[in-house]
Amino acid sequence: MTGQTLGLLLILAGWMVGTAVFKGSEERGGLGYQVLAVLLTYLALGAARVPEVNARSKAESAKMPRRVSSRVFDRHHDSFIHQTFSPDMGDSMSHAEVVVTAIFYTSMAVVRGPVYEARHSPVSALIYSCALYVAWRRNKRAVLSVVGPFQWASVSPAPASEAAGGS
Repeated sequence: MTGQTLGLLLILAGWMVGTAVFKGSEERGGLGYQVLAVLLTYLALGAARVPEVNARSKAESAKMPRRVSSRVFDRHHDSFIHQTFSPDMGDSMSHAEVVVTAIFYTSMAVVRGPVYEARHSPVSALIYSCALYVAWRRNKRAVLSVVGPFQWASVSPAPASEAAGGS
């Protein structure tokens, strides 16, 4: 709502994802689960930035002037790639192409969002690093510690007179 990233919530997201992976692995932990937790945390951090990235890209595209289609002058650009991803061809896209394009751009925003933000803001880089570290650390391998052997406490036998008097 405020347009600012709340760092503690991102770190909390790292802890929550790490805890979910740890509980899902039946509290085993280990390298594989740590990598999974970091990957899921990274994607969660990127997904948290999607609304901001979409708003920013809409504002930037509104500022850009509309161009005349290059297809009118250049017929060798009839490929599907050119039709789908060319900014001046957006009006002629089918509904399925719009959905595929939206999914593609959203996926790219999720994947590159944290890296882009970390490159431009050292504080964000620190916050993202902390969130990823918390998820990594939460899935540390459980160490089985076996000590012993232990002896049962020796119980002294009851005296003969108490044993005979009790019956």
